[in-house]
Amino acid sequence: GNVLEEKAYDSDNSLQSTTTCAYNKKNLMVENVAYDADNNIQFKSTYSYDKNGNMIEQLIYNNDGSIKAKGVYKYNEYDDVVSMQTIVPGEEDVTYIYKYTYDKNHNWRKKITYYKNKPVLLTEREIDYFVE
Repeated sequence: GNVLEEKAYDSDNSLQSTTTCAYNKKNLMVENVAYDADNNIQFKSTYSYDKNGNMIEQLIYNNDGSIKAKGVYKYNEYDDVVSMQTIVPGEEDVTYIYKYTYDKNHNWRKKITYYKNKPVLLTEREIDYFVE
């Protein structure tokens, strides 16, 4: 199932925050809103997806409803993210590029993360395939 609402309480059992979530027909989260104990919005995020269910855009809003930040995601033919761009009004955009090495089953074995055209992270994984 999907989490629709989550409430957080302190040690005195006083409500500290409430988070609500909304989903589309494919059960993908399209909105996430956090409220303080007085029901004031602390943050709000909305999400958009491509036909494969990959998140392609995340918008984060300020309390006044203006956009605080925007995340834009692009994917390859294997649905692996190849770029992630964060746009904050008044600031320099931040973009990460991801390059993959795949095995014969199209699962990535090595991922290199680039920032400003320089490799900043190497992630390797081992996959164990079971033969029936």
